[in-house]
Amino acid sequence: MGMCRASRVRGRPRLRGSGRHGRGAPGRVAGRRRGLPAILSRVTNRAVSPLRLTAAAATALVVSGCGVLAPVSTDEPYIPADGVPLTVPGLDLRNLAVVTSSEGGSGVVIGQLVNQTDSAVPVNFGIQGGEAASTTKIVRANSGETISDDSSQVTLDALSAPAGSMVMLTVTTREAGENVVEVPVLLDDDYYTGLLGTTL
Repeated sequence: MGMCRASRVRGRPRLRGSGRHGRGAPGRVAGRRRGLPAILSRVTNRAVSPLRLTAAAATALVVSGCGVLAPVSTDEPYIPADGVPLTVPGLDLRNLAVVTSSEGGSGVVIGQLVNQTDSAVPVNFGIQGGEAASTTKIVRANSGETISDDSSQVTLDALSAPAGSMVMLTVTTREAGENVVEVPVLLDDDYYTGLLGTTL
């Protein structure tokens, strides 16, 4: 009798999923499935990192490209003076301007002359379409001269342009001929007060 019960117990069919090869196996499979998103997350993060680096590099290139295309301010010409420069063969003229007290009055040509030749250079000034100044400035060889100072001025009569405007000034030498440059007309105040006062 006991033998039969034992036989029945031994002969009882095992339930699926019981024991080491029963429920344990599905449990392990389920565990693997639950761990898959974490693995994919790590793989995805590793893949995104190079993409972020690529995007950052592209942004840097765009920003640097804007800097390359933008004009460099230090390349722009800047004249730290009231007047304008002019260069003709054998002669440099710097800070050219005309000083006046009123429209229709006289004007004085100011600036600096630099002779780069081995001989003296006579220079005549005038207004385009008008009369030339009566004074001829002589610039000695290999030297510099001020156009107008307290002792000698180059005067333009009946200047039609008022202070604050521009006028077309002619500069004439034997070697360069007549050259025309647009110069500012300055009011005879502050630094230029005494200069114009000696001529009017």
